[in-house]
Amino acid sequence: MPPRRRRPARELPPSGLLDWTASRHWSAKALPCRYCGNATHLRDSKRNPADKVCAEKALRQEIADAAEAYADQWRPVTLTAAEPGRDTQLDEGNPSP
Repeated sequence: MPPRRRRPARELPPSGLLDWTASRHWSAKALPCRYCGNATHLRDSKRNPADKVCAEKALRQEIADAAEAYADQWRPVTLTAAEPGRDTQLDEGNPSP
């Protein structure tokens, strides 16, 4: 059986809200949130103290920062009909040899 595909670590669900209903996101001991510093009983997936709202805000910011950092590097690439003996070729303005 092929290995299961893992979901990328830094991705918000389509709703934009994290699901922290599992008991592993709760601790009896309140510790300072890693983002805002207020006391919280909640824990992120790595068991670090974090308010759910703060964690969602931080993930949205991280995603936005990554999108901005790579926005100027993105360029559309299309596949074109291949020459005889080739499956496909990339059309980026300069076809590959």
